[in-house]
Amino acid sequence: VPYLIHTVTVMNILSKANADRDLVCAGCLHDIIEDTTVTPGELRREFGSEVTRLVLAVTKDKTFKGIRLEDQASLVVAKCDEVGEDACALKAADLLANLSDLVWSAEAGGQEKLAELFGEKRWRRKVAHYIELGNALSQRLPSYPDLANALLFRIKELENIIITILRRERAIF
Repeated sequence: VPYLIHTVTVMNILSKANADRDLVCAGCLHDIIEDTTVTPGELRREFGSEVTRLVLAVTKDKTFKGIRLEDQASLVVAKCDEVGEDACALKAADLLANLSDLVWSAEAGGQEKLAELFGEKRWRRKVAHYIELGNALSQRLPSYPDLANALLFRIKELENIIITILRRERAIF
């Protein structure tokens, strides 16, 4: 169910941003290559070359495996830039959906929930990665200003929650 909710959320974000049919369809399918046995060829046959091109632009690159998290945001953005603004919008919608879940989790469970999601030692770096990626993507969406603004709003919301969490953490010590 969470997988379905996420893809519908990404589709909804793109639809509200007035994305075209191919981009909304790619929003539904954006995780299909990395999460299933569907191949790019099968995707192309069923949904066309444009949807496939967009999905492949945001599919996790296995070559990123050994690269530091701090360096991955620029690589993800560069991969989207190669395909164009619609790929950036697709990645931004995916990130916005993930950030919305993250904000909700952090509000509900604080640092403990973030540590549960990403690991005690890793959650700060993961949140910083999301913020860096979101800021970079928001600057690449001239045709999707509402999406860019929603992404920046969610980032600011997450930053404020993290500041509160860190202040609480310092007060304990």
